[in-house]
Amino acid sequence: MEIYEIIVNQCDTEDNNEDLYQFFESQCDQYINKYLVPKIRGKSGEIMVAEFVKCWTDFAIFSKCCHRMFDYLDRYFLKNHNLALLGENSLKRFKEKVHDAHKA
Repeated sequence: MEIYEIIVNQCDTEDNNEDLYQFFESQCDQYINKYLVPKIRGKSGEIMVAEFVKCWTDFAIFSKCCHRMFDYLDRYFLKNHNLALLGENSLKRFKEKVHDAHKA
């Protein structure tokens, strides 16, 4: 709850909407590159599929938590600036960096 309050203050009072959006994107990329991609890299067959499913589950939890924390940003700033919502943005990043990179 404290984190949500800080984010609302940053959006409303400080008008740091763009900075918070970029922070969300950087955290999403960092999580994918640091934790998910290394788990799948170099694996194949059923082991890779099992790791991929585990990565997807972990990322879904991460994405949902971030979406709840940044909900205010999602509801006001992103809709008013015609930007992709946070959930869509995080799923797109997962697809590009994890799924598309390992789908072969």
